Amino acid sequence: MDWEQAINHEIVVSNPDVDVRFYLSVDPGSYVAPHWHNSLEVVYVLQGWLQYQYNQSTVDVQAGEFLITNSKTVHAVLSGDNRAFVLQIPRAFLQHYVKGIDTLYFSADMHPSEAEACRHLAEMKQLLQEMYNAYCEETRGRLLRFNYLMYQFLYLLVEHCATEVVPANEKLPQKHLKLLTDITYYIRVHYKEKLSTQNIAERFNYHPNYLSRIFKEYMGLTILDYIYTIRIINVQEELRRSDRSIREIFEDCGCSNYNVAVRVFRERYHCTPHEMRRMMKHTPKYVAGEGQMSPEGYTVKEKWENDKLKS
Repeated sequence: MDWEQAINHEIVVSNPDVDVRFYLSVDPGSYVAPHWHNSLEVVYVLQGWLQYQYNQSTVDVQAGEFLITNSKTVHAVLSGDNRAFVLQIPRAFLQHYVKGIDTLYFSADMHPSEAEACRHLAEMKQLLQEMYNAYCEETRGRLLRFNYLMYQFLYLLVEHCATEVVPANEKLPQKHLKLLTDITYYIRVHYKEKLSTQNIAERFNYHPNYLSRIFKEYMGLTILDYIYTIRIINVQEELRRSDRSIREIFEDCGCSNYNVAVRVFRERYHCTPHEMRRMMKHTPKYVAGEGQMSPEGYTVKEKWENDKLKS
């Protein structure tokens, strides 16, 4: 398994022709386990919904809204059928232009009451759309226009969405980065095997209690919950790809306790594996680069809820 695909510390690679990573994300619905990256991330939802899960809270992001996730902030993402612009700005890039960037915390109110704040918010959304249009152009000056728009967006971001207060425990201390990176990578590679807090602690030469405390504090869930989360993500992916029995898929992904696995699945996806498989059969497959609603016009979340009412 490739390191960049398995590692829990997401490695952000900029677009080859600009200094940031910017793209249109098209997702039929998924769950991304707790992770972090060294880039500031802005996700602008065009269609559908996302739910960001932080250590002690969740934030729902609906169509027409964007969310800012600070660098080194652990977060998980549950999503329905959605399309979104994703902008990831490397920390080193911001350091070059913004003095004291490491002391700034970024956030944005999607429903401001002041007229000036509403105007800035609308301008930022428009700039993200224009950045995408510019990047997709085939003119000789498209990168100049993209960068012109991007710097406008970053200026508004720094001037109107940043404060000098960094919430406690929001960011990972440097000393814990390697520890959590190594452990989460190990779990992602070996999730099919028999794993426990005890044998993982022994492998990395840590006391189980210390390891459990650090993991829970910064990842927002226990090591065992994380193990099952990774297994459930692979179960969900296999449900998309395979017609094998659900119990067989669970067992192949290391879920020996079927009842626990189904409970975790419901917590992550708000439906049972049978409901998800039924929903997938009635949802059209995606064409590369194009997002679609379900045939009835529901988002995935709405379709799950309607299927439950019908069953």
